[in-house]
Amino acid sequence: MKKNSKIWLPWAALIVGLALYNIAFPLPASNDFPGMALHSMLVKQEGWKYLVNNNTGFAHLGLLSLLTEVCGNMLIAQRIATGVFCILGFWLILKISFETLNLPLDRVTVIGLLLLASSYFFMELALMPHLDIIPICMVLYGIWRLLKGISAGGALAAGIMAGAAYWFRFHFIGYAFFFPVLVWALSENRRWTKSLLALGGMAAAYWVPHALTYAAFGVFSITNQKAVLYELINRDRIDWSCDVQQRLLQLPYSEILKDFQLADTLRRFFADLGYLPEISMPLLILLTFFFLNIKKQPGKGWSVGNATDKKVLLTGAYCAASILPFLYLRGDPPRLMAALVLPVFPLVLYAVRQQLRIYAAMILLLAFAFCWRFATNFSIHRNNTLRLAAIRQLAEATLPKEALRAEQSTIAATGEFYLPYRKYAIAYPAITCCWPCRYEPFFQHFQRLEIPIPESNPIKNRLEYVIFTHPQEPGAGFPIQDMDAWLRQAEKIAENEYASIYRIIR
Repeated sequence: MKKNSKIWLPWAALIVGLALYNIAFPLPASNDFPGMALHSMLVKQEGWKYLVNNNTGFAHLGLLSLLTEVCGNMLIAQRIATGVFCILGFWLILKISFETLNLPLDRVTVIGLLLLASSYFFMELALMPHLDIIPICMVLYGIWRLLKGISAGGALAAGIMAGAAYWFRFHFIGYAFFFPVLVWALSENRRWTKSLLALGGMAAAYWVPHALTYAAFGVFSITNQKAVLYELINRDRIDWSCDVQQRLLQLPYSEILKDFQLADTLRRFFADLGYLPEISMPLLILLTFFFLNIKKQPGKGWSVGNATDKKVLLTGAYCAASILPFLYLRGDPPRLMAALVLPVFPLVLYAVRQQLRIYAAMILLLAFAFCWRFATNFSIHRNNTLRLAAIRQLAEATLPKEALRAEQSTIAATGEFYLPYRKYAIAYPAITCCWPCRYEPFFQHFQRLEIPIPESNPIKNRLEYVIFTHPQEPGAGFPIQDMDAWLRQAEKIAENEYASIYRIIR
């Protein structure tokens, strides 16, 4: 790269963007944050065996818990981890682009990288507590090493890295399982040796979380497979209440699958692809690139372009095969979409440069989709931040300072409520709804918050205040069993558009 290049433009867009996201959205950006906080508290109180869980990977929770201990604040720990790995991920994308694909550093390349650096994907990856950017970096590392040319030892190391992506999020298992196949396909010599070594590294890494699960709980898997199937079948009518989520784990697969309609799920999946050009356009570009380059040589059969063209197409097929099944299963959360877009972006940039005029309309549509989705997500996060800030302001204006800052919280919340004074940012650690309801250790070490609070529940004697957050959508999942009985237990002392605060009546 030339010293007078403009590569600083996408770097500046990324780093300034990361800084601005943290300034503009200082509160947690995902309703999964309270569950992550509960889990980190469980690990802190009861031991490291509870890193084994049924939602995120053990490495995800382990890193988040460790950084929280170092920083003293889980939100800061999460933002540090995601920010550092967003920068590392972009660096790996540049390495793939310039070192392995030999893209020229001209205006077209810089504009493409600027489009990616300023995309909403990095906003989501930087703000979300899920740390998906870390396994994405592991996938990018494996692709970089393969495209660069890999030794037998390098294949083993890359296989371990691809397998370790599964330690963070279960939906990276596709990248792990197909990686040895990609090693075989891209290797120019000793391909069986390299692919078998990559398979051994991947398999060893894959079995680590299962071995830990067996050591901790005597079983090889604590899974959320039933939950994934339930969400696939009931995506438009999911009930997040604890009763339903707990009952789900007791149901046989046959009961869950009785309402499964393959045609309906496929229709929804392909409709989603059509609705999401940031997913469909990169895949369409690579597919078009394949048809533009496939040729039949007299006496030699079919071939696809030069050696680099083949590597680009094979790697793109690997990424699609690895992540599209999970987009089918789970829908389109941006962090899952990023698991496809970031690894294939250098490949798409390479293809676009070969036939820029052919791809111009697709690129314009992709740029429009990025801008539209960025504006949409920015608006969603802004409105959520304003809502959460208003709830906190109401609490700070109403409740005693000692209650807000007490190490042992006497304040519970039925939904998202965050305080900056606490290590884990949440109110009283209680289970309310959503995925924490699926994890039995939570019920063993915390209590379930219900409205009204049963007399037998130990929570009732520990709480002084309950912040009742107004549901943002129907079926939000918090159990309101008897509002009249609740009003006999508590008195309302403050209210705004987003929340009502009650004092428990003794």
